[in-house]
Amino acid sequence: LPATMKISGISNWPAKFQNRVKGMNFSDSVFCASVGLKNRSVLEKINGDPEILLTDSLDMDANFKRMHTGDMSFMDLNEYSQVDPDCCGPNSANRGAVALVLPIPMSVWATDPVEREKQKLDFAEKMIERANGYLPGFTESIDRSTMMLVSPYEAQQWMGTPVGTEMGFLPSVPDMNFFTGVPKQATPIQALFQV
Repeated sequence: LPATMKISGISNWPAKFQNRVKGMNFSDSVFCASVGLKNRSVLEKINGDPEILLTDSLDMDANFKRMHTGDMSFMDLNEYSQVDPDCCGPNSANRGAVALVLPIPMSVWATDPVEREKQKLDFAEKMIERANGYLPGFTESIDRSTMMLVSPYEAQQWMGTPVGTEMGFLPSVPDMNFFTGVPKQATPIQALFQV
């Protein structure tokens, strides 16, 4: 975002927006395992709630500390087929798609690509196991030919986000204000923060 603002001319951006962006920090990078499901019925338990948090504890500070050491203390499960019912063919096919998302820093990942591939598979299996614990039959329903694993290294290459972060930046506590946006002030480009 700061690079986009610089290229387009800092003076073109409202001062309030500029100040919020200056107060931002890098967000955690993420690992994502996206999979297709042969039997969407295993997701009935979360019908009406396309994003769920599967966590060891409600103490998110402790969870993040563990995550920063590579210990998987929580993850998100996002069901795309609830948001876009046509994403996996007709409803009669009973297929689905989910993303298992782990906010985990790039420092946990090996720099060696071969070693990193092993880490990706290991984290994916742990995430699948956790999802199966909450949604029995989840593991058996996965169409493994559809599985796509994205580490922070791929995210950084594809999206240009620094250190593989999901959205690049998050606001610092003093600048965080969900009522006026994070940092969603009026700009000529809708949802630029998400790009």
